[in-house]
Amino acid sequence: MSQVERTAGLSATPAVFLGLVMLVCMLIVGSVRWFSADRILASEQAMLELRLQQVLSPSQYNNNPGEDIRIIDTKGGPVTVYRARIDGKAVAAIFDITSGRGYAGPIRILIGILENGEISAVRVLSHKETPGLGDDIEISRSDWINGFTGKSSIELGGQLSDRDWQVKKDGGVFDQFTGATITPRAVVNSVYSTLRLYQIHREEVFQ
Repeated sequence: MSQVERTAGLSATPAVFLGLVMLVCMLIVGSVRWFSADRILASEQAMLELRLQQVLSPSQYNNNPGEDIRIIDTKGGPVTVYRARIDGKAVAAIFDITSGRGYAGPIRILIGILENGEISAVRVLSHKETPGLGDDIEISRSDWINGFTGKSSIELGGQLSDRDWQVKKDGGVFDQFTGATITPRAVVNSVYSTLRLYQIHREEVFQ
């Protein structure tokens, strides 16, 4: 073997070794992702179930709303609806809504509506509102969000008119926050819009 051939062989060795190391690393990463995928999925499912239980007690249904899903097409885009049932009979629909009209950005909300049109509960999932002002929409900060429980609209057999579904500053029945009207106004509007959405798509929701 010539000197040139020996030199070429030696220079190729590190490249081959590096390639093998990269291949082993890729196999390890792929294996970790494959084995952890089920755990990640299970964790996400558990978190979803916990969130749904915040707006509707598990004692009120015996199916898995997290797997009983309906997508409703609206002018604002698709809306995810989780359906709760007892022995196949409709009990409630839980709407995953995002409002783009908060003071600091979108507010993501879960709104539970019983089959008769009455609100079971409302919970804020995420927001960027000002701490100490707009964050009173969180259940951990105040009980303001509980003011929607049991409410409905006249169109769905309730007692509240269109005008009622506003903050008091606008002539409605819902409290606003001192120094922060935009945030509660956005939530009230979103809840009422969802009730109207439920009214329009009532039959479709539970198909």
